[in-house]
Amino acid sequence: MYQCVHTLKYYCRSPWRFQRILASAVVPGFFATAVFCLAVISAGASPLPDFPEEGTGWKLKYSVIAREDFSTPVRTIAPASEIGEIGLLETKTPITGAASLRGSSNGTRGYRHYFNTRPETLPLNAGATYRLTFSYRIVEEGNKGFEAIFYSPTGGEKNQWLNGIVLKGPVGTTGVAELEATLFDFPDYRIWLNVIGSGTIVVDNIRLTEGGQLVFEEDFESVGLGPGFGVRAEGGRVDDSGWLLIENGAGLKTDPNVIVLPKLMTCRLSFDYRVIEPTIDDRTLVLKLFPYTGSTKSVDLHPLLRNATASRHFSTGFSTGSTGPYSVSISAGRQARVLIDNILIEQGTPRSFTSEPASYTYLENAPFPRLGNYLQLSPTEQVAWGGFEGVKWRSSVDDLERRLSLYDVLFGFTPVQHLFDPDLPNRIKALNPNAVLLPYVLGQETPYIRPLVQESPDPDGSPVFRYDQGLASEWLVKDARGVPVNDMGYPGILKLNISPWCERVGGKSFLDYQIGQYRKDYFGSGIWDGLYIDNLFARMNGYIPTAYTPEKLDYDINRNGKPDEAPALLNRISYDAERALLEGLISGTGNRELIMGNNGPLPDTRLASYVNGYLFENFGLSWNGFGNLGSKDSELGWRRALDSYMIMDKNCRDPKINVIEGWGWSDNGDVAQQGRSEVTASDIQQNRFTFATALLGETFYEYDLTEARSSISWFDELAVEKDGVARESFAGKGYLGKALGPAVELSSPAKKVWEQNFEGLFAARAGSGQGSRLSRKIEEVVAGKRSLIVEGETRSSDAWPNYETVPDFFRLKKGKKYILEFSWKVLEDLDYGLWFKIFSEKDQSAIQIDALFTGESGRVHYPFTPLEDDDYRLRFSILSAGKIAIDDVRITEGGAGPWRRDFENGIVFVNPYCVPARFDAKAITGALERTGIKRIKGSQAPEVNSGAPVKDNLVLDPFDAIILLADHKEVR
Repeated sequence: MYQCVHTLKYYCRSPWRFQRILASAVVPGFFATAVFCLAVISAGASPLPDFPEEGTGWKLKYSVIAREDFSTPVRTIAPASEIGEIGLLETKTPITGAASLRGSSNGTRGYRHYFNTRPETLPLNAGATYRLTFSYRIVEEGNKGFEAIFYSPTGGEKNQWLNGIVLKGPVGTTGVAELEATLFDFPDYRIWLNVIGSGTIVVDNIRLTEGGQLVFEEDFESVGLGPGFGVRAEGGRVDDSGWLLIENGAGLKTDPNVIVLPKLMTCRLSFDYRVIEPTIDDRTLVLKLFPYTGSTKSVDLHPLLRNATASRHFSTGFSTGSTGPYSVSISAGRQARVLIDNILIEQGTPRSFTSEPASYTYLENAPFPRLGNYLQLSPTEQVAWGGFEGVKWRSSVDDLERRLSLYDVLFGFTPVQHLFDPDLPNRIKALNPNAVLLPYVLGQETPYIRPLVQESPDPDGSPVFRYDQGLASEWLVKDARGVPVNDMGYPGILKLNISPWCERVGGKSFLDYQIGQYRKDYFGSGIWDGLYIDNLFARMNGYIPTAYTPEKLDYDINRNGKPDEAPALLNRISYDAERALLEGLISGTGNRELIMGNNGPLPDTRLASYVNGYLFENFGLSWNGFGNLGSKDSELGWRRALDSYMIMDKNCRDPKINVIEGWGWSDNGDVAQQGRSEVTASDIQQNRFTFATALLGETFYEYDLTEARSSISWFDELAVEKDGVARESFAGKGYLGKALGPAVELSSPAKKVWEQNFEGLFAARAGSGQGSRLSRKIEEVVAGKRSLIVEGETRSSDAWPNYETVPDFFRLKKGKKYILEFSWKVLEDLDYGLWFKIFSEKDQSAIQIDALFTGESGRVHYPFTPLEDDDYRLRFSILSAGKIAIDDVRITEGGAGPWRRDFENGIVFVNPYCVPARFDAKAITGALERTGIKRIKGSQAPEVNSGAPVKDNLVLDPFDAIILLADHKEVR
């Protein structure tokens, strides 16, 4: 039962990651920062575009909003000072000197502050008595006055307040304000100047003393470098080369009154940097997006980590929501000293395109081997958190992105990437212009994250948040008691109603909403090249609780309050719904937006014509997991996997981007600390076999030590330079070149051992079983006059209608290759498909046939190798209900063999059998008479990849393969 095992072993989803990322976006307080104001080039806001009706895709076109190179002298303020949300430097009519500070409010919101000190830079002592004085002039009479207080957020939460002063008077009133207070025992006091209601005030010469000793002063007379309202930062100064030095928590922050960052828009932030001293924490440079001025909540942007290159150009970005106005800050980490220059902020406007991108043409004709990578964590997370293995800092983000750029199909990125680093695709494409990148979404379920949405400082900046906010509770599938159906293995992932019975909310069903949001937020964003849709099932969702115990299945999708849904009905609904989803997504795109799905190791081939590809996640599970019932790998499982792969190659939309992912293994796929970080001999062999299998078709490939959250592992066979040496480099990509033709099976002569067409009296004695019969009904016969029927009417996990041959009808020989063939046709929808098994007392091989819906038919051609000289039997069975016809069963000895495929610069041999495969000189040179055949020169498995010539006597162990180099041969 592959789906059962699949459900138990399939670790691709990680909702904890969403929660961790979203929670990290809510950061109370902020590092000591200072405001810098950039020269405004352009600004403005526009909503995300509606997706066009016909033939187009979307890409971002960037235009400059602001730049800063620190070349112009401007006014600045003291490091411990901070201009509040309604503060503005007054240079036209200052109280004294060249500048004062203005605070002005229209009264739409009370208690708006225009100045404060920063406790990170100016800590005030608990229990001490302080005296505050400042000069002031009332410019516009305040209807409630102008307040000055000593303010502690901690004290405020406990309702312990110090008395302040309130200044009042008509226009033109001037004076010196005085406030004295003894602080309570709280660590976060600051001076806080407010406009209580409406009004305008100008202040200057702020002084703070303790026991007659000056503690702090601000006269707004400092001069810094930079246009606009300047730069302020602790130790922030421009060196002789014109770079700004920031250090130890200080930094820069845009003034939203000058730099108007657009709402509902993607922006890019970039600058040059030089690290003088790295941080003692994780982040040398901390970058934040503040959704509204003065907010202590912020979104953490892609930072400069402590192990980054000492100097280079840095880029990141952010997507804004509808809150605003926005500020962006750059600050140095603890004890870090960094020079920065040439800061640029750009707005990315989505633009439509109709011509086929050059990358798509490349993907259709890419040389072999082709590489793709499923990465569920961002490079920043992988480096700083250690990914699945928990090994931190093994590489820098720059190194990881360079390694990622060796892959052409990159997918699975968290859609929260929109919010904290939407420039990642551009950085990858700067290294590899042919790369395409796809974000992760779910097909028919969602992590229900509304509590996290409420905590987020800027929920509409992320498509994950926007999507969740728009979900109607009426769309959740409930059980017969009215309780939302949770996930079998991942609590918090809820199921959504994709059926025709889905309630319409605001005129929309869930599918209507999903199609519209995915098109608008992902296609219309212009950030990505399409979508990667996890759990894209053309059958019942296997993560529904009790999905494989149909008598207990409680999934009230028809909303009648009864647990009366059958698996066969859910199969049909899922197939129809996912076709509708995909049709809705690709309609009008002209195939300019790529779509990839995932259903575990084997894809839903029924959806091939609606997608550009599928991920074959943990592809090896097809033959070393649920496909093998004994001690051997499953030859039947490998062939079924290859057949599925070839169907996808043939029927997917162009450009085809199927990706085969090989896996190692771990003890527990849900505990990061148990993931493996070291490549083992088993990994090297499994990679070699899975990789060579991938080379039999047109797919892209990767290997993960455990699963998609693990770090990228590199193997000799992935890239080989012209000297025949394996190196991780662009020069070694695609070293095999183009394929000289399709893969071929080097089959031996075949002779028939046994057949059964269910005609004549013999058929009745050949076997029997509960729920099986022979039929002459025309509508039930596959071929001839009679077929075998296996049918079930009782929906139960204990019901296994079956047919089994008697034990003495055919005897098979140990170590010989056989082919099993039979034809089948579904007569009534099956709940779970068709299983067959060929077995003796000590040996068995089994596989599930992908047969579900009435009218589907096919012919099986599966090789197997007996481990015993023994009498063998065949068994056909279905789980639960449905009806299928079987006919023309045949077993032949021979007719099978290892596989070969020739490329311009090499050859691939694959042995998918439980016995060794041997090749003489003729078999090695092949029909194309290849010359100069030699092994790769590698470092991981020197006994295999030795660089030695190969002329004869090549032996492949069971379930092993080899990639060989050869003299170049042109494609004819």
